[in-house]
Amino acid sequence: METKTKLTAYNQDIQKYIEKGNAEAKREIIQEVKEEALTNGINFNRLFPSGSKRYKILDEIVYMLSVGGICKIASETLAKNTDSSVRTVKDAVKGIKQLRCFIVGGLADGKNKYVFLYKNHADFKEIITNVFFLDTAQYILDSRLLITRQAG
Repeated sequence: METKTKLTAYNQDIQKYIEKGNAEAKREIIQEVKEEALTNGINFNRLFPSGSKRYKILDEIVYMLSVGGICKIASETLAKNTDSSVRTVKDAVKGIKQLRCFIVGGLADGKNKYVFLYKNHADFKEIITNVFFLDTAQYILDSRLLITRQAG
């Protein structure tokens, strides 16, 4: 049995990068994610059908991280904000992980919240270093090993 390492971050480190979302930036990120999914042979519309609650959840997360590149939110809050169930939130997060455009972690301070980091954000290297305390090259290597293990 393989153990997965969950990336964790502390609230005070994340707060430095939290900014109010921007609708135009959100639309651009969603378009980039759709294009990257297509490039990687992933059916975006199967994971996030237009108008579905899973799509609303993705939309909410992308809006929150659209400016700062990172956001944190509890599954219960996401469910409430999108008129969804916690189970639907978990399904949407599973789909977000499949897209490979985001790092999905958790808060290390004992609060049960998701942390989402957009990999194509201009400050990705700075955030991965200052929030998750990872070297970018090590993260890329670890990601490739994880993808290889999952495929094998």
